[in-house]
Amino acid sequence: MKAGCKLGIGAFLLGIGLMTGCNDDDDEFRLSEEQLTRKDWYYNGSRDQWGYSSDDVMEVLNFASNHDVVEKEFAGRQETRRGTWSLDDANNLAITWGESDRENWIVLDCNDSRLQVLGWGEREYVTDAGLQDLTGDAYWVNEFDGTAGSEGFITRLGFVLSGNSNVRDPYVLLSDSEDGRVKLERSGSASEWTGRVERPNESTKVRFSCRIGSGGYMKFDDEVSANNFENVRWSDINPETVLSSNGVNVKWNAVREDGVYYQVVIYEDGNEENTYFVSSLLGTPGLNVTVNTMGVLNRLSEMGTNVSCRARVSVILLESGVDPNDIYASCNLQAILYAVANGNFSNVF
Repeated sequence: MKAGCKLGIGAFLLGIGLMTGCNDDDDEFRLSEEQLTRKDWYYNGSRDQWGYSSDDVMEVLNFASNHDVVEKEFAGRQETRRGTWSLDDANNLAITWGESDRENWIVLDCNDSRLQVLGWGEREYVTDAGLQDLTGDAYWVNEFDGTAGSEGFITRLGFVLSGNSNVRDPYVLLSDSEDGRVKLERSGSASEWTGRVERPNESTKVRFSCRIGSGGYMKFDDEVSANNFENVRWSDINPETVLSSNGVNVKWNAVREDGVYYQVVIYEDGNEENTYFVSSLLGTPGLNVTVNTMGVLNRLSEMGTNVSCRARVSVILLESGVDPNDIYASCNLQAILYAVANGNFSNVF
């Protein structure tokens, strides 16, 4: 689940925003609803790289034309209605958070690249934060330990920060102490950083911290609940590969838990980062994989003649309320269980 703290109440509001169509001359301006709506507003008040308990996280607000205030989260790119807004002729922007908590922002000035407001301190919103599709996710990673005769899995807390190749100094903060800082490492993708730590299987807040290019630091939160797989053995899934006339048929048993989805990954044996195929999320077991199978990634036609491969079935729990067809569904994982099929196979594609 994503961190859902109400913005602006009892804390200094933080974020970076979008504003167009404002006056650039010396005349006294009057902010209109047309200038305010149909755009995302970002404000970043981060004071330093660290601070797990500080209130300086990035915020993104959208003032909808129906007068809803919508928060957009970098943890999973989800949108949540937070309240309502209204604007008077004196440039007073009134915001009601929830049902009754009301505050007033005074719009001081604006032009085509920034917006200045006063309310819980003076803040400046800018039009381009350079964040692209930046998102972060924390989730439970479960892997069968591979010990002979053992079918149990090991659980760790995993992290992924992705969507922007200009990320610098990526960290996850799990507390205010130095021991709570986890350095994220670049994965096989140019725009993805990952990490894992031993962590009790309990609800926890995770804070991402990074810079974009030479800019200042930004932070945003994710919250992972304790919901995870229980009492699943490798033999319950029993993944296997069967060669077909034009590819490989990956088979496995359904996991008897609600809200479970599956993903098939084919990678070079001994080099898991060299991935040739990643399927979309699947609602039922079984997939015949060929060079023409649609998915998140399919570069099977690039596989060399003597390449040896393995197939992995990822059993996935999404966060509560996330639509598996959402473009950002894969950024909203709750837990994932990896089950690798026994044996390998040579290029059959």
